Amino acid sequence: DPGAPLVVRSETVQVAVDGELAITRTKTTYFNGSDQSAQADVRLALPAGALVSRVARLNEGESTPSEATLGPGKMGASGTSGRLEWAGDGWLRGTLVNIAAGKSVDLLIEYTEWLPIRGGRATYRFPMASDQEAPMVGGLSVMLDTSSSMLSANAGVTLRRGGLDFRRADVRPTGDLVVELEPKGVKAGEVRAYFAPGEGKEDPYVLFRTEVPDASEAGVTLAVVVDSSMSTGPALLETERVVVGSLLEAMGPKDSVVVLAADQSARNVGPNVPTLVTPEVKADIRKALAGVRPGGASNLGLALEQAADLLDRQDKERAGAGMVVYIGDGRPTVGEATARDLRKRLSRRAGGVPRLASVAIGQGADRALLSELAQGSGPSYAVLDRQEAARAGGAMVADALTPTVRGVSFDLGATVDRVYPRDPHTVLAGATTLVSGRLRGAALPKTVTLRYRKGTGLVEEERPVVLVPLPPGADVAKRWAQARVEEISMRGEGMEGAVVLASKAGLLTPWTGYYWGSSSAASWDDRLLGLDPDTDAAYAAQIAPAPPPPSLLLEPPPVFEGEDTLESAIENAARHSILDSMGALVACRDARSASNPNVDSLLSVSVRVDATGRAVKVVVVSSGGRGHDAVLERCSQGVVTAIPFLAGGVAVDVTQVVSLPALESLQRTSCSATSKVPLAVKRGIWRARSANGQLDFYTAQHQCELPTWSDRRAFLGILIARQSVSEAIATASRIAALGDSDSAAFIRQDLMRRPDISSLQEGEMRRLFVGDEPRIDVALNKAYRAAKTDADRMKILRRYLRVAPHSPLGRRLLLSLLESTGQKEALADEIFQVRTDPFSDAGLLAQGASALLRLGEAQEGQRAFGELVERAPRDPWTLAYVGDRLRAEGLFEDALASYQRLDAQSPDDPGVALRLALAQAGAGRLDVAIRLLERAGQTGGRGDDGRTGELSSILSASLLAAARQASPSKETDALLGRRLAETPLPDVASLILVRTPLGDDPVEVRMARQEKDKDELPADLDAASMGLSALRIERGGGTARIHLRRPAAIAGSRPTRATVTALVFGSDRSQLKLVTREVDIGEAGIELRWDGEALR
Repeated sequence: DPGAPLVVRSETVQVAVDGELAITRTKTTYFNGSDQSAQADVRLALPAGALVSRVARLNEGESTPSEATLGPGKMGASGTSGRLEWAGDGWLRGTLVNIAAGKSVDLLIEYTEWLPIRGGRATYRFPMASDQEAPMVGGLSVMLDTSSSMLSANAGVTLRRGGLDFRRADVRPTGDLVVELEPKGVKAGEVRAYFAPGEGKEDPYVLFRTEVPDASEAGVTLAVVVDSSMSTGPALLETERVVVGSLLEAMGPKDSVVVLAADQSARNVGPNVPTLVTPEVKADIRKALAGVRPGGASNLGLALEQAADLLDRQDKERAGAGMVVYIGDGRPTVGEATARDLRKRLSRRAGGVPRLASVAIGQGADRALLSELAQGSGPSYAVLDRQEAARAGGAMVADALTPTVRGVSFDLGATVDRVYPRDPHTVLAGATTLVSGRLRGAALPKTVTLRYRKGTGLVEEERPVVLVPLPPGADVAKRWAQARVEEISMRGEGMEGAVVLASKAGLLTPWTGYYWGSSSAASWDDRLLGLDPDTDAAYAAQIAPAPPPPSLLLEPPPVFEGEDTLESAIENAARHSILDSMGALVACRDARSASNPNVDSLLSVSVRVDATGRAVKVVVVSSGGRGHDAVLERCSQGVVTAIPFLAGGVAVDVTQVVSLPALESLQRTSCSATSKVPLAVKRGIWRARSANGQLDFYTAQHQCELPTWSDRRAFLGILIARQSVSEAIATASRIAALGDSDSAAFIRQDLMRRPDISSLQEGEMRRLFVGDEPRIDVALNKAYRAAKTDADRMKILRRYLRVAPHSPLGRRLLLSLLESTGQKEALADEIFQVRTDPFSDAGLLAQGASALLRLGEAQEGQRAFGELVERAPRDPWTLAYVGDRLRAEGLFEDALASYQRLDAQSPDDPGVALRLALAQAGAGRLDVAIRLLERAGQTGGRGDDGRTGELSSILSASLLAAARQASPSKETDALLGRRLAETPLPDVASLILVRTPLGDDPVEVRMARQEKDKDELPADLDAASMGLSALRIERGGGTARIHLRRPAAIAGSRPTRATVTALVFGSDRSQLKLVTREVDIGEAGIELRWDGEALR
């Protein structure tokens, strides 16, 4: 219970403005009108850039304030004597304890800020506006003293000599107090330096401030990057379309736009270059964007680079001008993965880093990365639904219309070091930019160099430095400490040193606070009121990091199993159809309750469903113990009779007990006190209830606590945060039974974003994705193999897939059958369904991608392969599997990119080196491949029993011998011969190397060393996971029989092409002879014979 708000008896504000520095002192008097002692939750807003320098408390009747001490907070410590802490988004939040009944308490706060200057005008703002209704203030008094000339102020302000006054009684503030001044000592083209000595022998601090050149633009140019990768999905892609539509509507005829759809590549949507926005251009972009389908991995760096290049290709007057707007989830799975690396890539362009802005789409977006990417450059918005999307688009254009100067940085010379900020940034045209550093020696530089971008060029201005007397109360040292702490946080370095620095400097940060007595700090969940994408970007990744991407890629099933029959599957589907009609059955019950308040809520439904899916015999009985109710039973029978059951080809009898949700109370809804507080405060209350086991969706809904979808999303996230997957699925089912299918779907989607989802057992994973769908693969396989024609096989597949649409065997058979019968459009549609289904396993996805390549859809096939990485971007197994499948398709460069990411994770793995060598060899880089194989041989020999090393040597020898057979130059042939002679190989008559493309049904290699031997032995060296096997043929042996088969092959699958190479040794190892044969391995397998000279 949040309790009742304290009365704000008065608010007194005293402001002293000295040049560019403003010091604000506030005294807020709270009154406890209750009959018992109270503890207050205090929330206060600060202007952007303000640093708190004092916090104190004065109880009624006391003469001396109790000063709070700044220090590091101890999160998790119990109890508090009072505190005031950083709460994000420009807010302070804390606790005032022991406010006596009928007494008041004063909260005293002092903060400093350097006023922003633009066009010679400084603006002071005292924040009073709020998204929520502001509290009533008994008396509001603001007194501002300054020697500067005042230019304008709010209505109602009284001007006086040396300042102004503003007083109101019984006021509910609706807007900020804003005053414009003309500060003394500010001259265009000069750099103002403020010097502050360090402690003891420490280097002094210096703060430089100057204004960047003014600029004006006739219109705005936007290069919009729309994330169309598979992680976006159809729903979020539609939200992105709304954002783009809103952008287009807000743009005028003088504005220009170009739109790119980005996944692992980027392609234009509509015009190819920035084009003036006309009704025709808007229509073209909307039409082209409507045809974009989600797919592929996400290469954010490549997309941003291409968008920035398009801005640079404008005419000379506008080249480089404009803004790149990224719309998506901010989760790159290919290429650069951090905001710092992305900005480094863009900084290497000739035109430098463009002005960047972002719109984070969806609950799972990495807002911290996008905020950091756009920090100091452009706005960053978060969008969760269509309404927010429409608002974000309009606001983005308004921000883009504000002229800016890009790439602003300083060269302060050799006497100033430890300078912050380090990276170039974007500043509003004509506005103040600042930099702070430590001075080595006593002399300030006489001039500094200001750099910035103008178009695609870099401009340097040498400006004189003017030393300005330091105003009393100036916080130069604290500003440097703040910049240093933000830099440490943004770089992801250890925060221990930053906390020590902040404590020493008296700096309020997320890790330091003001405390009375104990330094017990509130947790982030209880404290945080929001994160501003600009001012809080440096802290976001530390405080609210985006969870690591989940591993949603299922491995191919080792066997196709399941004991369910077609009849049991149809019965299961019929039961679900009855339960899906819960709403209509509830309507029957509720209508009956008007005349019979004791109406039963438990129904027993019996129905016979014929082969066509029609209910032919329906009996509904009230079974809750309150007797039969003919009216209710007749209405329910009509509902069941009208259900379109699944037509499974066989008749089944089904009995299902239906428990209807309890009747809603007829009492008037009572809104709780929690319903009247902001969402950020509600979150803390809900978390406390959750910790006590008292959080209930139905109760919160009926107490008006969930008025909007944003409230509901936040509540549901907290509700399931402490639950296991099984508990959360049960919660979703209960909420769905109450008729709220949207909330139930949200819970299931939220579970799929959990980072630990890959640790779930197979049963839990299956229940999350497909519920209790029957397993019918054994029965399906038997029926499919018994069919005689393709038409019969298709009928069987359609029948079984209707009752088990996620059958791994059924979907594989369907793709194979559609391809073999030439049904290209149906195949492409089915592949797309597979790609968008989170329950599709890696083998099924790869089969679809390969089929797209064979259909001639090369780009779409590569996107489909990229989606495997998109589902599990950090999983080593995924990277290896994707690389192997790409290599099997001859896409060696793409395979190499996947293997290189795998190598970065496992740099000393000989298997990875072997894979890299296979990809390099396929790409024609023999020398690189041989060096990698030598590395694999050396590391493999140390790490196992030598089999990997021997296999690497055999593969190396086969590659070298094949290169010699290609008639190279004399010098090259001699080099290859020497390398071949140096390759360590076993002392045998010959070696047989079998290379097969990796699939879900790997080729098994067995050998009988004599043709008449009945027993077959496994390959001497087997690396089936990479499609490699090797056999040793000893001297003096006869004809060997080699058996290649696919034990896991499914009916109707394509044959596997294998390359069998025999390495025949002579007296001179460098004159190795190769005998090669390519064979197709079908379901029945194939046998070869090796007689020492030929493969037959």
